[in-house]
Amino acid sequence: MRRARRLGLLASVPTMVLLAAAASAEQQGCALVGGVLPAGCVQANEGQVVRREVGANTEVDAAAPLGDLGFSISIDAVDPGTPPRTIAGEAIAQGPTRDVDRVFQDLGIQLGFDGLGARPQLNVSTTDLRRSYVAGDVVTFRAYTNYPAWIDRAEVRIRDADGRVTTVPITANGSADWAMPAAGPAEMDYTLRVYDATGRYDETTPLPLTRSASRFADPDLDGPIIAAGEAEDRTARRTIPVRGGAVTVTGLDVPAGTVITVMGEPVILDVRRGFIVQRILPPGDHGVVIGVDGQSQTRDVTIPRREVFATGLVDL
Repeated sequence: MRRARRLGLLASVPTMVLLAAAASAEQQGCALVGGVLPAGCVQANEGQVVRREVGANTEVDAAAPLGDLGFSISIDAVDPGTPPRTIAGEAIAQGPTRDVDRVFQDLGIQLGFDGLGARPQLNVSTTDLRRSYVAGDVVTFRAYTNYPAWIDRAEVRIRDADGRVTTVPITANGSADWAMPAAGPAEMDYTLRVYDATGRYDETTPLPLTRSASRFADPDLDGPIIAAGEAEDRTARRTIPVRGGAVTVTGLDVPAGTVITVMGEPVILDVRRGFIVQRILPPGDHGVVIGVDGQSQTRDVTIPRREVFATGLVDL
């Protein structure tokens, strides 16, 4: 019985709100009559004028004249770089920003905000995924991280069985070469260590590295190697305080030979000619620069300091 009474009261709340709004309108003499305001309707702020000084022009480029009609309608051409066809009004010149927008649209490039709390990722691998090399072979390491904004410097640390450590400088999401030595212990391991500006560092779990007398066959894989270690986390030690939100840039059907960069870093395409790049950014305003074959565009994003989720319960 009590539950039924509660539901009845809750159901009546919208009606009560509407009645209150109607009563307020009637007090001002502005209740609609047949969908029309009466002639005697007087608003409380009637006659007030709000004045504001005209601000400076913030347009980057001067607008072209639009002719007598005051507008222009055009249709983009099928081929990029071809002038659009004007179907109404005066033909106006398209600025370089519109050309870049068209390129981004054709490549399906999108920027999204994934929210706060994204997990930092750190990884390193040999680019060919091998762990055994003969003396003199060039070993190429590839580093990966989704929080380069916090990283001041990085290095690959190669430790042999005697405890000796060789460091190879590397950039975040970059690569570095190292030659397999002919002397010393044959069994080694390697890690990626990254430092922030204050000297705190994160480091990955060790991976084996061996010097062999002869070259072994390449690892048996089910597809081509695109970006070794990408989007995987193998962090063993984490001391850098990463706090922020993640942004993701995606693209589809990128033509062969097209060079894509995100925030200054080259992007590696997958077998379907697409890409997904995630980066964690600190709270605040940021300009995410995306480049396509030398043309670039900046997308502004704001990373909040916190996300608030609230629920409410009304018991009548």
